[in-house]
Amino acid sequence: MRREVQEGTILIKENNFTKVGGEPYLKTLAGLREQGISKSYYYYILDWLRSSGMITQEGRMRGNLILPFSGEEGVKIVDGVVWAQEDKLRYVKLEWSTCDDCRLLPTCIYFAKDLNRKLRVPLRSEYPRGAWRELLRELKARVFTSSYMIAPRVIKVDYDKLLKFQS
Repeated sequence: MRREVQEGTILIKENNFTKVGGEPYLKTLAGLREQGISKSYYYYILDWLRSSGMITQEGRMRGNLILPFSGEEGVKIVDGVVWAQEDKLRYVKLEWSTCDDCRLLPTCIYFAKDLNRKLRVPLRSEYPRGAWRELLRELKARVFTSSYMIAPRVIKVDYDKLLKFQS
């Protein structure tokens, strides 16, 4: 992880979260330029990450925790997480496969244990998928009880128009 990371939680739409799961997007989010893609595609991804609110214009990641949400009428946090910790950037989304056919099972177990060391949640599930659900449930609870959250997109307000409209 080469990108500087600010403390905080970012909520992004589920479809954007899925897009970030692609290898070029994750590597660009981590700050890696040398990844075998064209320069124009790299800058396209970088602009997309900026416009979606995940990184600042200065190149810092806005939050160390990214959670996906869905819903038009209300916010429902979906089972997934991107978290930055020290020099690592990790992406987990539980909807893709089962543990039986997953080639990343050892890595998944390692990531779950690593996050659990930080959260210190008593895990009851014997299976990685169940452990992840417990960890994500705890993350969601902590996010909603925390005193800060970062808006995924900064809204620019034209105060002159606003004042004219109000008078």
